[in-house]
Amino acid sequence: MKSYAYTTLLAGGLLLPVTQAASLYDTAPPIGLPVSHAVQYAAYINAGWDSNTNSWHDGKGSAYTSFGVRATYAEYESVTKAAYNANIGGTYYFKDAYGTDQKLFSDINLTGSLSHHMGSGSVLNMSGNIGYRAEPNYASGISSARAQGDVFTWGLNMDYSQPMDARWSWNIGASTDGYYYTEKAYRIDDRFYVGARTGLSYKYTERTSFSGNLSWRYDGREHGYDANNVYAGLSVAHSIDAVSSVSAGVNAQLKFIDGECNVYPNVRFGYNRRLTDVLNMSLYVSLDNENVNTYLGENYNYLSNATWRGGLTITYHITPQVSVFGGADLMFCDYSKGTNGLASSDQRTYSVNVGFSYAVTKSLAWSASYKYTQGNKAAGDYTRNIIQSGLTYSF
Repeated sequence: MKSYAYTTLLAGGLLLPVTQAASLYDTAPPIGLPVSHAVQYAAYINAGWDSNTNSWHDGKGSAYTSFGVRATYAEYESVTKAAYNANIGGTYYFKDAYGTDQKLFSDINLTGSLSHHMGSGSVLNMSGNIGYRAEPNYASGISSARAQGDVFTWGLNMDYSQPMDARWSWNIGASTDGYYYTEKAYRIDDRFYVGARTGLSYKYTERTSFSGNLSWRYDGREHGYDANNVYAGLSVAHSIDAVSSVSAGVNAQLKFIDGECNVYPNVRFGYNRRLTDVLNMSLYVSLDNENVNTYLGENYNYLSNATWRGGLTITYHITPQVSVFGGADLMFCDYSKGTNGLASSDQRTYSVNVGFSYAVTKSLAWSASYKYTQGNKAAGDYTRNIIQSGLTYSF
C-alpha cells in the first residue's frame, strides 16, 4: 500500500531512489536512510507558462505542457544493493521560439546504481545515467535555451574500496560522461570527460572520516581547447546523525591547456540535515576551474573559467498529505586568459523556486511551482519566469 508521503514526494519530484552523486550539486549524501521498495510506476501531466523559453534578452514566452511516465525501484536490504529511476516523456511548447521551429522536446532519462559488499569489507559501487532531453540545467554550465534543441547525455562511474585495517582503507575509481547537442546550428559545446582517481581514507570515529585524494580528468571538446586536470587534496565527511551529513573538501587543481599549466583552488562543501521530523535542509557550495562555454569562435577561447556554485533547498512536510518546498541557486563564472586579445568577462545566474504538493488520494497528487531566473549573457541580461501545475498518478 502506497503512503500519502510517498505520493506527495513523487508529485513534487523529490523522491530519488538512486543515491549516487549525479551532478556538481550533490556534494553530500542525500538526507534520510534509503528505503527499499518494489517497482513503482507513475504517470504525470503538467501545464505551465515559460516567459523566456530561450533565456534570451528579448524574452519570447510560450505556454507548454509536459507529460510522461516514471518507474522506480530500490533494494537496499541485500548484500548487493540496486536502484533505478526511469522516465519517458516530453514537453510541447505552443509557440515557436527564436532560432528553432521545434515545439516538441524529449524528456527521456535512466539512472541506476549498484553497490556490492564483498568479503573482508571491500565495496564495489557503480552508477550510470543516460538521457535525451532539452534544456540542460546549470550543473552543466550551459544556459537553458530551447534553441539548443535536444541534448544526449551519458555518464558512468565506478569505485572500489578496500580496508587495510579497522581504520584505514584505500580506494580507486574511474568515470566518464558527456553532452552531445543534436541541433547542429548550436553545437558549439559538445564535450566529454574521462577521469580516474585514487585515495586513502581514515575513520577517525564511527561518524567522522578523513580522506586524501589524487585524481585526473580529461576535458574533450568539439570546439575550443581540450584540457587535462590533476586534483590533489583533502576532504572530511561527518554523519551528524543517522539521517544527516556534512562534507567538505579542498584541492589544488593543475590545469593543462594550450601548452600552459596553471594552479587553481578547488572547493566542495555539502550540508544535508533533517532539522526536525518534518523539515529538511540542503546546502552546497563548490568552486572549480571548468572548461565549459569558453569557445567564442575560431582562435578565440578562454583558458580559465573559475566557476562558483551555491544553493539552498528546504522541504517542509506540513502534514503527510501536504509538503512545501523552496530553494535558491547561484552560479558565477569568471572567464579569463582569453586568446588573441579576448577580454575577460563574467557570467552570473541565480534562480529561486517555491512550490507545494498535495496528495489528493494515496495514488493521485497535485503539485504547483514557480521559478524565477535572472542571468546575463554576451547578448545581454535576461529574466525568466516559469509557472507550472500538474497531476501525478502512481500505481
